[in-house]
Amino acid sequence: MDKISQKGDQDQPGDRFKATSEVGILCRKRYNSDTGDFRRNPLYFPGWNGYFYAVNASEGSLVWKSNLQNLRGLKPAGFVFNVNWTVSRATPAVTGDDLLIVSIYGLAVVIAVKRSTGDLVWSTQLGSNVAGEAGPGGAAGGGYWGAATDEKRVYTNIANSGTKNFTLKPSAKSTTAGGWGAMDARSGRILWSTADPSNAIASGPVSVANGVLFAGSTNKQDPIYTISAKTGRILWSYATGATVYGGVSVSDGCFYVGNGYSFSLGAFLSYTSGTSLFAFCIP
Repeated sequence: MDKISQKGDQDQPGDRFKATSEVGILCRKRYNSDTGDFRRNPLYFPGWNGYFYAVNASEGSLVWKSNLQNLRGLKPAGFVFNVNWTVSRATPAVTGDDLLIVSIYGLAVVIAVKRSTGDLVWSTQLGSNVAGEAGPGGAAGGGYWGAATDEKRVYTNIANSGTKNFTLKPSAKSTTAGGWGAMDARSGRILWSTADPSNAIASGPVSVANGVLFAGSTNKQDPIYTISAKTGRILWSYATGATVYGGVSVSDGCFYVGNGYSFSLGAFLSYTSGTSLFAFCIP
């Protein structure tokens, strides 16, 4: 690690540190959560004006920007909670050396763009107020918190806050619950979709590590699930006792999740508050 001292070369309280490029590359390969390319510099982020940006990490100059509505050929679909539907509200996911995965909020669209130019590579409609290729989003939007990727597949929630009937893939079973789905990272093709076994909305973000997908349910007793990243099969569950709306953090053989979400409105009346942080570890 290289230290950036605030006052000369002396150690001072509040000194800042930066990782070397080697450390940055290692962290990206292990956790796949950054939005910058430490070898080629750009940082990537969405704006609430409907654009997506790549900027120089050193001094902030614009590398490229793309209008998500025009890029995908989307029609303006109105607003949800005073937020335009055709924006991205989530941190993008980096996959491979050349792709950036972006979720578009209200229309539940996931797209892949070239990291070097922002040009569209593929686009998959998860759902909006009607069932898309994977399943419905809902009245409050679909691509809430973005996607996770292990560079083979891209994973996301299927909110289905309107409890619409849709067909799971490849099982062809039908459900009115929320769930989760996986897409091929290179093509966007839907590989599988799995319903929430507790028959609840699936609004929260997903995490993936070591071939396992982690996701929570909005059910009142809110199970947390581990799911096979390859097949979508539910591997394990644990009832936390309250709604889990946030994501899961994974580190060194353990995963961590907090429960509770007290917001209640319309379709979300089943949400319950909680006070706990859980840690689950493999001995």
